Amino acid sequence: LTASGGTSGDGIQFVVGSSQATGATTSLTVSDNAIVRANGGIKASRVDEPTPSGTGIVFDNGTGTVYGDVTLQEDITIGEDESLTIPEGASLDTNGKTITVESGGKLEGEPTGSGTVKIAPTITTESLPGGTVGTAYSQTLAADGSAPIAWSVSGGSLPEGLSLNESTGEISGTPTAAGTYTFDVEAQNDYGSETGELTIEIKAAPTGSASVSVTPDAIRLPSVTEGYEPQEPKYISIKNTGDQTIQLKERGKDPWLIITLDKTTLGPDEEATVTVRLKDGLSAETRSTLKTFLSYTGQDGTKGQAHFSITYEIKHDMDRIDAKEPTHLEDGNIECWYCAYCQKYYKGAAGANELSLEEIIIPKLKDHTADGTGWHSDETNHWNTCACGEKLNTAAHTFAWITDKEATATENGSKHEACTVCGYAKAAVAIPATGTPRPQRPPRPRQPRPPRQPRPPRQPPPPQRPPRRRNPASARRPAIRAFRRCGSQCCRLPASAWPRLAADAAAEQSKSIKKNGAEEFLPCAVFAPVRGEAERPLICGRGCCSRRSARR
Repeated sequence: LTASGGTSGDGIQFVVGSSQATGATTSLTVSDNAIVRANGGIKASRVDEPTPSGTGIVFDNGTGTVYGDVTLQEDITIGEDESLTIPEGASLDTNGKTITVESGGKLEGEPTGSGTVKIAPTITTESLPGGTVGTAYSQTLAADGSAPIAWSVSGGSLPEGLSLNESTGEISGTPTAAGTYTFDVEAQNDYGSETGELTIEIKAAPTGSASVSVTPDAIRLPSVTEGYEPQEPKYISIKNTGDQTIQLKERGKDPWLIITLDKTTLGPDEEATVTVRLKDGLSAETRSTLKTFLSYTGQDGTKGQAHFSITYEIKHDMDRIDAKEPTHLEDGNIECWYCAYCQKYYKGAAGANELSLEEIIIPKLKDHTADGTGWHSDETNHWNTCACGEKLNTAAHTFAWITDKEATATENGSKHEACTVCGYAKAAVAIPATGTPRPQRPPRPRQPRPPRQPRPPRQPPPPQRPPRRRNPASARRPAIRAFRRCGSQCCRLPASAWPRLAADAAAEQSKSIKKNGAEEFLPCAVFAPVRGEAERPLICGRGCCSRRSARR
């Protein structure tokens, strides 16, 4: 159905009289895959415009919409300045028919079915980058439409040294002259064509060098633990220190870091900012330093690299698992560390050596083992228990006395017997009082020692008298010299006094007294033979010498 409009120019018009306008409604329903074209649009007077519904296609002044699930019953053409949209929830089955989209027309959505969709080309390239004399240039034009599409220059001219490939739409070559070149390109296929205007600016060959500086050339990201919150980025500045405009190349994807540039074209003295941050949700990684670079190309084709390094670290979220001895009911385990985030076991807190369950688990024992509750006992025996209730290590008590309270003269003490192994204790028994204590003799006060008198200065020895000459006859006179160890003066005794003195000394020697439980002798004088006389025994009772002492 095509409604081209009447004198009012409207394709379809709903008119309600003024007396009927109150409460009036309008509707437009299509069915049976109908195609309705309201070339002048759908209008309403004194009421709201209707919203189409049903199953079919409605063009409202060149804007077409598919309603419901439509199956084409005939070919359809979308002309210049027309469009056809297949919205979400609707579908268009070509049913072996042909949909032709002419130049300037537009089809939005994907039709289905076995039919053919023929689309005239639409040029999508809106602008082209500039070039430099003596530097290779290459750009490819793009257009939507059914292939094949042929390209041509329909007006103006390309820069000197460049040419257009008719099949691919690539403009390539090496410019030979500076200037601004404006030209028209045409894209054409079997269903139509389109023309677009483009411009290429060619600059003169550059002079000078291409170089960059990096500040800072090394950064360190904060260390984080697995499950970390998104991190704040770090920044690196790359400055064009040369005389040419350079092109920076974005770095490829990295498994750990996100590295981006805020711009890729830098003129002399211009700077670009490199943003570096850690990706979210990464697993643990020991400290690592990534040495990387960004490539750049100068106007004269000079290539270079801007080098920098990034250090980062992701730690495990570790929990320590203490060692556990196995029993015959449960397995044991060695000491290890467990990361809940990555659900792995490690030998140390740093997470350097991963352990398997076979390396961690200690198999349970075949024999009974003590459960760690200590000793259990009764009046005669003590024992350990296993987790299953079995008694182990049963043995009789070994008792020893333990004094709880010492007895005094007036109060009883107490003591009890306890097992030296398990600590089982019998009832306490009394220790009788010791009775009235013996009075103690008060200590004798010690007399202070008088101060030591200073020793008088040593006098020089008196002059020695010459030895006296003796009569040889007097040397044979029998005599004895008695020495007292008490320090008294010595005297000469005749030999006739020896027997009496010896007898008296022997009598004195035989007397003894008891002192402190030991037998001691009374003191006596000391006698020694005078030189030249026969030997006589030395008789002593002072305790400072004995009968067997040497002669003096």
